[in-house]
Amino acid sequence: MGDDNVIACTNRGTVSNNYQFNKAGPGPIDPNNLHFGLSSTAGGSDGPGRISCSFSRKKSFSGARKKRARDASQVFDLANSYYLFFARGPVDSNDNVQQHTNIPAVSAKQADFSSNHQLLAGEADRPLAKAHACLMLIAWVGLASTGILMARYYKPQWSSSKLCGEKVWFAVHRTLMISVVLLNIIALLLILAELNWTWSLQVAHPIIGIIVIGLAFVQPIMAFFRPHPDGKNRWIFNWAHWFVGTSAHILSAPAIFLGMRTPRLYLPDYALYIMIAFVVWHVFIDIILEIYQCYVNYSKKKNRPEEYPMGIQKDVPAPPPDNRGHFLRQVIIVLYVIVTAGLLTAMVVITAKYPN
Repeated sequence: MGDDNVIACTNRGTVSNNYQFNKAGPGPIDPNNLHFGLSSTAGGSDGPGRISCSFSRKKSFSGARKKRARDASQVFDLANSYYLFFARGPVDSNDNVQQHTNIPAVSAKQADFSSNHQLLAGEADRPLAKAHACLMLIAWVGLASTGILMARYYKPQWSSSKLCGEKVWFAVHRTLMISVVLLNIIALLLILAELNWTWSLQVAHPIIGIIVIGLAFVQPIMAFFRPHPDGKNRWIFNWAHWFVGTSAHILSAPAIFLGMRTPRLYLPDYALYIMIAFVVWHVFIDIILEIYQCYVNYSKKKNRPEEYPMGIQKDVPAPPPDNRGHFLRQVIIVLYVIVTAGLLTAMVVITAKYPN
């Protein structure tokens, strides 16, 4: 949430009301008077975990009264209509509300404070925020993770086959990573639309997110201008491409974790556990493939046939392609895709459906 008037009904032994403004973080409208603008306040407990509050507030405040506020613009004029949000969560020692622990219930329409009528409320659906999150999950958990493994460990695989005129690993890697960039662009536009085309860098998620998107966007540009494989500067591209791609992939994990706890989603704990399971699974497969690749390379070097003396190798047939490790790598990538797809599907479904 942001730029909201908050009437906090708190219970610290005694139920009370206070008037706050929610921007980057909550704070009192008047630091010297937590009950600024409220009158006829009353509160009580309706049972374990349940409290109720009542209060009165003028529709508008005079200039002199508003001057006592921390910022006059933070005192909303109730001659205007506003949506009502209802949320629950903890408070700090100063009775300032902390991040809510549930998806807020939101009034179905704006409240007219000049009339006395019943408002129906439902939990905020946030379809654009959910679509943004789902696309980012698909991009970084599903596509980028698989594409990185293909480029790192599967260059020797299917060496005699072509896909769209390219080596199989390269065709798959390029398709997956271009898809990642496109999904990132769409997801960025969706969340900007959700935020009314404004941007805030006061919390960690958008900061890390924009870095990840920027790094992802740089990758195809670098690839377009890459030197020839035999060029003297090719090694610079190889290291830069690896560093930028790896950095983006690593940073995508904390961006996703933080995104799951943003007010527009606030997914349940089990969604976080599934994401943790994916991270552990990906690291495990990466380590297994790295160890196996080292073993295969060592075996090839150890069992390399002796060179023939000059002048007699012309009648020796060319050795067959060395396919050691190909079958096991195929099994690993198929297993990886199946498990990752399952974890990804679970996270996408939870994101799209929660809290329905």
